[in-house]
Formats: sequence, structure tokens, C-alpha cells
Amino acid sequence: MQQTNRKTLRVVAAVIFRATAQGQRQVFATARGYGDWKGWWEFPGGKIEAGESSQEALVREIREELASKISVGKKIADVEWDYPDFHLSMQCFECALVSGGLDLLEAQSAAWLGADNLRSVKWLPADEAILDKVAARLNAYSTYAVSLCFDDAAAQSVKAVQERLAQICGNNFLIEHSVPPHVTLGAFHAEPGALPKLQKAFDDFAKAARDVLGGQGLDLEFGGTDSFLGKVVFLAAKKDSPSFASLKMLNEILHQKFLPLFEAGSNKNYLPERWLPHAALLGLATDCRSPLLGLYSAQGGGDSLGLATDSSSAQIELPQSGRVAALSLALCKPYKELCRAAF
Repeated sequence: MQQTNRKTLRVVAAVIFRATAQGQRQVFATARGYGDWKGWWEFPGGKIEAGESSQEALVREIREELASKISVGKKIADVEWDYPDFHLSMQCFECALVSGGLDLLEAQSAAWLGADNLRSVKWLPADEAILDKVAARLNAYSTYAVSLCFDDAAAQSVKAVQERLAQICGNNFLIEHSVPPHVTLGAFHAEPGALPKLQKAFDDFAKAARDVLGGQGLDLEFGGTDSFLGKVVFLAAKKDSPSFASLKMLNEILHQKFLPLFEAGSNKNYLPERWLPHAALLGLATDCRSPLLGLYSAQGGGDSLGLATDSSSAQIELPQSGRVAALSLALCKPYKELCRAAF
């Protein structure tokens, strides 16, 4: 219970989650580097200044303490705690790292903790009070993607390239997993039981997307191929086309609506400041080693894909455009489309 003769400090704390490459969820914690509680662990944050909202204070504190930018999601808990010299009123929010390296400008040390070692450090009492709620979020989640779907003609055109690449490279990942051709706008983590909220957020975004596109679909212009580390081959949207601007706007609107509710997925390249619209042509499974050695576009228009493997070379005709006809919400692993909204 709060004692009225003590000073009350109003603070906010960022409970920053991430997912490892192995799919394990972790939370970021820091060890205090000053004062009577030096060496004790906490979730980073600080005081709410006059005129600030809780979310504004949290963004500022992480920028000042860790030289990083975060997105602030839903509140996890309110903590009221009596320390010997003051009363602490702390709001704790689920957050995700947007940019920056979480540099320790004030803290003594830091660690990413999982469900197995969350209680292995010496927590400040107020922070320890929310560990059960944090642990529940570490134990289970799924990743969902919101994507643009092609009409039948465009889907068949892109799929034909996927199938040809699969034949040449011996990599059937996209075909075997029945992933339809699409352009992913964003990926997000959601906890068990969050599907109704996810569905509502998707419906709200679909309505906003229809407004942006005037109730019509979108003719997406392609600008040739590219690759990520020579492994994932994709068909990129043409940057100087009208459709590119519309795609970027849809990506921004999606994240404005979803990030306050859900944590961004592990692949941060879908965030607006990093996103390059594309349709995957060849994706690697972790146990697959494609013989792909080189990738290049034909001179001139980039209307074909030159592919060099360890045994042959081939020229594959590429689609120049594709009609986007709908939005989809899908579970990522294993892939399962949950719903679709037509334009």
C-alpha cells in the first residue's frame, strides 16, 4: 500500500522482446550502473516528464539510455511498490526494437533472457513483480503475415518462374510448402488466444487499404530481380512506378495499426524504414543447399533472369507486372492462410 508521506516517482519500463533464429523468444534486461541498487537488474525506462504521455516518455528514455528506437505496444502491467525512501508507480509496456544497437550509455551490463533463465539474475523488487506476466509471453507465440495477393493470372505467371527455378536449383521450398505468390507487407508475433484481436486489426487495415486504393486493386510493376546473400531470389517492385508509392503507403498504414497491438516479427526488414516490396521466387529451407552460384538480369529491361548454377546456365522470362487483387492474413509456420479480403 502506498504511504502518503513518501515521494511518488512515476516511471515507465520497456519490456523489449525479440525472437532468435531458432524461434525462441527473449526479453531485454539491464543491470543498473549507479546508486544504492547498482548491479540489480531491471527493465529499461525512466521517469515521465511533465507534459509527456507514458509512451512518449518510454521512447525518449530508450533513446537516451540505449541510443535506440522502439515501438511501444500494449501495457503489460501497472506496479505500485514501496521502496525504503519513495513510492514507485511504474507502467510496463511490451515493446519491440525498431533500430539501434541497444548501446549501454548508463547501465552496467545487459542480457537477452529466455524463459529458462529469466530468474537467473537479481531483479529489482518492482520489476520482479511482473516476471510471471513476462514469462507467459516468453513461452508461446506465433508469427503471422499480412500480404498482398495476386489475381489468378499474375499468380500463375510468378509461380511459373518459381517452378522453373525449383527445377534448375533443386530447391522446392516454396512449392512444397504451398506458399502462393504474394508480397508481404508485414509480419507480427501474437500470443495464443489473440486471433480475434488479430482478425479485427486485419479487418481495420483492409478497410483502410481499400480507401487508399479507391476500392480498386493495384497494378504492381516489377523492376527485375535481386537476391539476399545470394540465397533468396525475389522479384522487386519498380521503385519509380506509381504502384511503388502505393505499396509504401500500405506498409506504413499496416504498421501504424498493428505495432501498438502486436510485436513486430523477427525479420525487421518489413518495417517501413527498411522495407523493399518484393515477391519471393526462390527461398531456402535451413536444410537445403541450393547449387545457385550467380544471379543477373538481362541487359536492357531486366525482363529475364540469368541464372548460373554449378552445372548449367538458363534464361527465364520474367513478368513485367501483376495485378494485386486481395489482402491475406496467414500463419507463417506452417503456412496457413486464415482469411482474405478482396479489394
